[in-house]
Amino acid sequence: MVPRSLRAAVCVALFAPAAGCSFVYPFDYALDRRDAAPDAPLDAAPDAPLDAAPDATPDAPLDATPDATPDAPPDATPDAPPDVSLDAPDDASLPPCPAGFLRCGSEACNDVQSNVSRCGGCANVCALAGATPACEMGRCAVASCNAGLGDCDGDAANGCETRLSTSATHCGRCGLACAPPNAMAACVDSVCRILLCATGFADCDGNVANGCEVDTRTRVEHCGACGRACSEAGASALCTNGACVLRCDSAHADCNGDVTDGCEVSTATSITHCGRCGVRCGALGGAAACVGGLCRVTCATNLADCDGSVANGCEVDTSTDPSNCGACGTRCPTGASCAGGACVAACPAGQTACTGRCVALATDPRACGGCDRTCPTPANASPTCAASTCSFACSAAWGNCDGVAANGCEANLRDAVASCGACGRACTFANATARCNGGTCELASCNAGFGDCDGVAANGCEANLSTDAHCGRCGNACAASNGTGACVAGACALMCRESFRDCDGAYANGCEVNVGTDVAQCGRCGNTCDLPNVLTHTCAGGACGVAVCRAGYADCDGVAANGCEINTLSAPAHCGACGRPCAGTCAAGSCVVSMSCGAGGQACCPGSICREGACVQGACETSCGAPDGRCCPGATCGPRSFCSSLSGSGMCVACGAAGQPCCRGADCEIGAVCDVSGMCVASR
Repeated sequence: MVPRSLRAAVCVALFAPAAGCSFVYPFDYALDRRDAAPDAPLDAAPDAPLDAAPDATPDAPLDATPDATPDAPPDATPDAPPDVSLDAPDDASLPPCPAGFLRCGSEACNDVQSNVSRCGGCANVCALAGATPACEMGRCAVASCNAGLGDCDGDAANGCETRLSTSATHCGRCGLACAPPNAMAACVDSVCRILLCATGFADCDGNVANGCEVDTRTRVEHCGACGRACSEAGASALCTNGACVLRCDSAHADCNGDVTDGCEVSTATSITHCGRCGVRCGALGGAAACVGGLCRVTCATNLADCDGSVANGCEVDTSTDPSNCGACGTRCPTGASCAGGACVAACPAGQTACTGRCVALATDPRACGGCDRTCPTPANASPTCAASTCSFACSAAWGNCDGVAANGCEANLRDAVASCGACGRACTFANATARCNGGTCELASCNAGFGDCDGVAANGCEANLSTDAHCGRCGNACAASNGTGACVAGACALMCRESFRDCDGAYANGCEVNVGTDVAQCGRCGNTCDLPNVLTHTCAGGACGVAVCRAGYADCDGVAANGCEINTLSAPAHCGACGRPCAGTCAAGSCVVSMSCGAGGQACCPGSICREGACVQGACETSCGAPDGRCCPGATCGPRSFCSSLSGSGMCVACGAAGQPCCRGADCEIGAVCDVSGMCVASR
C-alpha cells in the first residue's frame, strides 16, 4: 500500500479546494490503481524514507540519486510510471470525461460540442469570415453574420460570404434575387431598383416585383409610353410597334388622321364626310343633309332638284322656269312665260320676259340687271342679286373668312380650328392642342407633362403632371403609408419616416416595414434576426434581441450580439442556469462532483484531508459534509446540502431535489423550483 502520509501530502499539495466542499482527487485514483500491482517496489520499502530523522529533507527519497536509494532505480522497476510528475499528470491518470467533453492536456474536461475554442477537438478554433462563429455538435457554424452580410451558400467554411446590400442574387436577404422581368436592375442598399427597361417595355405600375410589366409596342392602354391610351371611339383600336392603329366600324372614319380621338366622324350623318372622308353634301338652293351615308338636300320655297344631282343642289326655280313651271317637268306652251309657278301669256308688272321666264332683273341672280347676265356660283355658296348687282351667300357651316370673293366660302366652320362655328373664332386651350368638331371647340390632346385632370375644357390641360398631386398622370398622388411621396421626373419617389422602410420596392404599399420592430428586417431591409442559439427573437430600436433561448442555452452576459452564448448543459460557471457555478463537471445541466473519499462518496470540506476513506481535520479523524452527517468546520456541507446550524456543530441536510428544502440562494435542481415555503417543487 502507498503510505497514508504520502497520499495525504499529494491531496493537500495539489488539490486543496478553492471554495465550497467540492473536491476532485484524480491522483488518489491513480495511486490506488498502482497499489493493486503485486510487485510494486513501493510496498517493498514501507515508510522508511518518509520516517527518517527530522533533519532529513522530506523529499530526499524522491529526489535522491539511484545509488542513495535502497530501492532499485526507477528504470529497474517494471511497474513505476516513467517520467511521472506530480505537477503535470498524464491524461491517462485522470478520470474519463463525460460524453461530448474532451480533456486537452492537463486541462479540465472541455466541452467540444459547443465551445468555439475547442470545437470537435482540442486545437480546432472556430474563426469565420464576416461572422460570429458558433460550435454546434462539434462542428463550426455561423451564429450570426456581420451587418450587411449573409451566409447564402450554407457553407460555414467561408463564413458570411455574400454582401446583401449589393448582391443581385441575394438582395437584402439570401435567396431574394434582384432580377425583375424585362429590366436592368441593381441592388442598392439592400433594395432592388429598376435602372432601365428593355426596349419596348415600361414600368407603368411602379412595382419592382413585376419589373417592366408593360409591352408598350402592343398595349392599347400604354401605346408607346405609360398612360398613352389609344382611343376606341367608333373603332376597335390596336397598338402596333408603339403606335395606335384604328379599325373604324362601318359608320365611322378617322378623317383628321389623329388617332387620339379615334374614328371621330360619323360617315352616316356628316355633310362634310358623307359616306366616306371628303365627300361634302352641297346645299345650293336648300339645306344639305347626310342620311345613311348619302347626301340629301331640302330645297327652299320655289326651288327644286330636278336633275337629281346633289352636287348642284336645288338648281331649278319652279316659279319662273318655263320648263319646270310650278314643278319639275311642267313646260309652258310656246310663247307663254312662267310667273309665280304658273304659265302666263304676259309677265306681271316689274318683271321682264326672258326666254319664257318672267324675271325681276333687279334681284334675280340668273338675270341680274339683264336677261343675259347670270351671277357666278362661288365655292360653298349660292349666288345672289341685289340692286341688279351680283353677290353670294355662304352655305351652312361655311364662311368667307378671308374676304376674297374669288375663292368663295373657303372656310369650313365645322372643323376649322382658326374659325370654328364662325369666322375668327379660334380654338385655343392652355397647354393643349385643340380641334374643331361640328363647329364646337374641343380639347384634342394635352402637351407633354400636362393633363386635363378636372375634365373642364375651358381651362385646358391645367394640371402639371410633375406635381405630387398628379405625378405622371391625373390622380396619381404621391402619398404613401408611413412616409411622404415626391414626384421626380413624373414618377413617385418615397421618403420614409422614422424607422420605416420600403423593402419590397413597391410604391403602392408605401414604407411597409418598421425596421425598428420587425425581426425579419431589423434595423435595415433584409436583416433577419438570427442570433446564436436563440429560439425567439425581439427587435427593438432596430437591434436584434433575445426573447427565448433554445433549450439548454442561456443569455448570461446580457449581450444580444452573441445571443444565448452559454450552454447551460455543460458550462461549469452556469450549470443548469445563469450564475449557478459547478466545482465539478456540468453534465446535462446537473453538477457532477467526483468524490473519492469514503464509502459514502462525501467530499472533504476546507481544512480537511482525505485519509483512508475519511475526511479528517488535523489529528481528529471525523467524517463531515455528507447529507445527514455533521457539518464541516465553518458550517459547510457538501453539494446539494446545507448546514442546519450556523454554529458548526449542526447536521448537513439534503436539499435541491423536488420535495427537499431549497438550497442556499433559493436554488433547486433542473426540473424543480423553489416555492414561497422554501421547498423545491416539480416545475410544471
